[in-house]
Amino acid sequence: MLGVTYRQDQLHGTHWMLVCECMHTDLHKWIYGRGHAPPPRTDWTKHVKVALGITKALIYLHSDLPAKSPIAHLDLKPGNILLSPPLTVKVADFGLSRIGAHPTLLPRFGCLAVLS
Repeated sequence: MLGVTYRQDQLHGTHWMLVCECMHTDLHKWIYGRGHAPPPRTDWTKHVKVALGITKALIYLHSDLPAKSPIAHLDLKPGNILLSPPLTVKVADFGLSRIGAHPTLLPRFGCLAVLS
């Protein structure tokens, strides 16, 4: 994350926005290609690197570290996993996420491990 900014709107109030680096593509386009173009051919080492990046991101989100509460994303899909050219993984779109919600999510949505 590069920073935070906001915009004042008389009708809707304050809108906060996170400023992040520009990412090259998302996982869906990386797997299936863009539009009518066929997907690029990749070797399994790249697939493993992306899978490990996603796993590390989910472990961090679900962890209960002293400086942060656990986060349940609740909308994880290939379009919400962004990739930069060296295949750095970033999880995006936290609109449905819940912060520090372990006890309240379990009866309503099931086990957090199943959601990831």
